[in-house]
Amino acid sequence: MNETTENNAEERANLTFEMEPDPKKKELAFKVVENIHRPLDKWAVAAILESMGLRDADAENEYGVASIFQLAEEIYDICHRDPEIRELLNQNIKEREKIETALKSFLKYYSRGLSFMMPVLGQIGLLFIFRYSLWAYIEFTEAQATVVALGTILSFIVTGGFIQAAGRDVLHYLNAREYRLARMAYMRLFRYQCVVVFGFAGILFGVNFLFPFFKMTMMVHSLIYFVLLSELWFSLTLLYLIKHYVAVLIVTVLGILPVWAVMNYTHWGIYNAHFTGLIFANLMAWIYGAYWFRKRIKAQKAKVPVRLPHRAITAYITSLYFVYGVLYFTFLFADRIISWSSFTANAPATIIWFRTPYELGMDWALLSLFVTIALLEFTIERFSCTIIPIQDNLNIFDMDQFIRIYQLFHRKQLIALIVLGIGSIMAAYFGVMYLQRFDYIREVRDFFSNRITYFTFYVASVSYLFMAIGLFNGLFFLTLSRLSFAVKAITVGLLVNVFTGIFLSRWFGYEFGVLGLLAGSVVFAMLSSKYSREYFKKLDYFYYSAY
Repeated sequence: MNETTENNAEERANLTFEMEPDPKKKELAFKVVENIHRPLDKWAVAAILESMGLRDADAENEYGVASIFQLAEEIYDICHRDPEIRELLNQNIKEREKIETALKSFLKYYSRGLSFMMPVLGQIGLLFIFRYSLWAYIEFTEAQATVVALGTILSFIVTGGFIQAAGRDVLHYLNAREYRLARMAYMRLFRYQCVVVFGFAGILFGVNFLFPFFKMTMMVHSLIYFVLLSELWFSLTLLYLIKHYVAVLIVTVLGILPVWAVMNYTHWGIYNAHFTGLIFANLMAWIYGAYWFRKRIKAQKAKVPVRLPHRAITAYITSLYFVYGVLYFTFLFADRIISWSSFTANAPATIIWFRTPYELGMDWALLSLFVTIALLEFTIERFSCTIIPIQDNLNIFDMDQFIRIYQLFHRKQLIALIVLGIGSIMAAYFGVMYLQRFDYIREVRDFFSNRITYFTFYVASVSYLFMAIGLFNGLFFLTLSRLSFAVKAITVGLLVNVFTGIFLSRWFGYEFGVLGLLAGSVVFAMLSSKYSREYFKKLDYFYYSAY
C-alpha cells in the first residue's frame, strides 16, 4: 500500500514537471539564468530576485505565492527542469568552451583596452590642429593652466567614486539586460553625484571667499571647469558601460565645434569657449545615452515589475567600489597637488601653482601607462570567460587543480604585463624624443628645454608600471567581489605617496614630489601582490561565495 502511494506521488510529481510552468515565472527564470548562469541553490535565486527589487508582497500579488523564498524555490526548480532553460544553459556552456586562438583573443580585447585612449588621442590631435581642445589651450599662461588643472583634478577625484559605483551597480543590470533598472540605477547615481559636485563647489567657493587663496575670478572659472568636467566624466561613463567607445570619441571631438565658433566669431575668450564646448559635449552624451536606453527598453516586451533595491542596500553593496574610485584618482593625482603646492622662489605665493615642466614629464609618462593597462581588459576577459567552463569540467576533488590553473594564469599575465610595461616605456621615450628633430617649432623646443621634464618622466614611467601591477591585481579582486583587498593595498600606498612626496618636495625641491608617487606605487604593487597570493590560494572559496 505504501509502495503504491509513493509511486502515485512520484507520477504526480513527474506530471507536474512535464506541465508548462507559469509564463511569468518562466520569464523570471530566464532572467535568473541570464544573471548568474546555473543557480547553485534556491538561496542564490532568492538573492537575485531581491536584487531585482522583488518583495514578499510582489511574490504574492504578481506570482501567487506566499513569499519571495517560495517563489525562489519554484524558480530554482524551473531552471533545472524546464527543457528550454536547460538547452539555454547547455548552449552557454558550449559557447564559453569555444577557445579562441591566443592571437585573435589578445587583439580583440587589447584593442578594446586601447579604446580608452581614443578620447585622449582625439584631444591631442585637436591641440595640434586648432591649438586648443575641449579643455586645454597651448597659449595658456601658468595662471590659466592652474585654473584648468585644479578643476580637472578635482573633477576626477570627486566623481571617481560615482564612476566606480556605476561600474558595479549599473553594469550589473546591463549584463542582466534589465535596461529599466539600469536606467533607474544610473539616474539615481547621477542625482547623488550632482548633489556632491555642486555641494563641493559651493564649499570651495565659500572657503575661498572667507580665506582667499585664489583671486575670486580664478576660483569661479576653476569651479565651472570642475562642474562641467565632472558631469562629462559621468555621462561618458554610461557610454563606456554600454561599450560604445566610438561614441565617446565622437562626443569629445565634436565638442570642439562650439569652441571653434566662439574663438573665431566672438570675443568671449578661451574660458567661455571651453564652457560652451563642454556644455555641448555633455548634451550630446546625455542625448545619446537617453536614446540608447529608450531603444532598448522599447524593444523589451516584458512587463515584469521593476523596482530598485532600497538605497541603503545599494549603498552597502557599492560602498567599497565608491571608496576605491576616490582612492584611485586621489592616488593618481596626489603627487601633482603636493608638488604644485610646494613653495619655490619663482612661483607666486598661492596655495597651488601649475608647474609646466613637471606636468609635461607626467603627461609623457602617462602614454606608457595607457598602453600598459590596456592589457588588463584582455586579462580580465580571459579570466571571466574561462572560470565557468573550467569549474564545470572539474569536480569537488579537483579543486587543487582549479587553483593551480589560475595561479599559473595570474603569473603568466603578470609577466606579460611587466614586459609590455617596459616596452611601452621605451616606446614612449623614443617616440617623443623623435620630435626633437622639429625643434624649429617653439612648443617642441619648450618641451625639451627643462631637465625636470626628463626627471619626472623617468620616475613617473617606472611608478606607473608598479601602479599597473597594483591595478592588475585589483581587477581580480573586483571580479569576484573581494574589493577590500584592493582598498587596503591602495590606501596604504596612498599614505606612503602623500607623506613621502610632502617630505621630499619640501626638503629637496618640488620636482621630488614624484618620488612619492614611486614609493606609493611600489607599496601598492607589493601589498596587492601579497593579497593576490592569498586570493588565488582560496580561489575556489572566493569564486563560489561571490554568488
